[in-house]
Amino acid sequence: MNVATQLSSAYAASFTSTMDVRVRSREGRPLRGVRVQLYTFGGERLGVGVVKRTVRRFGAVDVRLRLSAPMQAGGLTLVVSEERRAPCGTPKKTRVVRLRGCATTLPVRAVTLPGGRAADYEQWLTVPMEPTGARTLTNVLSQVFTFDGTLVGTAQLARLFGRADLDHALGRPLAPGGYSLVVTAQVAGQPGSCGRVSRSFPLTFA
Repeated sequence: MNVATQLSSAYAASFTSTMDVRVRSREGRPLRGVRVQLYTFGGERLGVGVVKRTVRRFGAVDVRLRLSAPMQAGGLTLVVSEERRAPCGTPKKTRVVRLRGCATTLPVRAVTLPGGRAADYEQWLTVPMEPTGARTLTNVLSQVFTFDGTLVGTAQLARLFGRADLDHALGRPLAPGGYSLVVTAQVAGQPGSCGRVSRSFPLTFA
């Protein structure tokens, strides 16, 4: 069976109760119904979807699978078969798909971390940041905290896709000692159910 398949998302978090799979025929004849099934490598079936209508030659159809459980990151087996029965058996195509997990650490780095004399930072604290791995970050919130958890500065940026300065407005001049810079954002391309991810950086001023 000559078909190509495409999942509606590469992330496991996108699939909690259903999974949409596009099946594109490469056959030179119509397909009389399409069944798509999803299995673990151990053979447990996790989902099934059926479209009974005929798919025209070199046409495509979207099949919605009903899932028995929310998906998890890792490898699975996708089996596409034709509903018609043939003398030599039911035509089918098997493919391994790998679902991604959500990022657990924000893919961002500080180009340089500020330091030196605390007295030099009375109103603003600027930190140049850039994403790692050619990622784009959205709704970026950067906050400066004392080690006891007191918020002393905040910066926001709608999108971070290259190098940019995050200018933190300070609520009070910095005092000598240690601080924590916490950057939180959404990783573009991930489903909203992945939520926001953070990364922290230590700061020290004399």
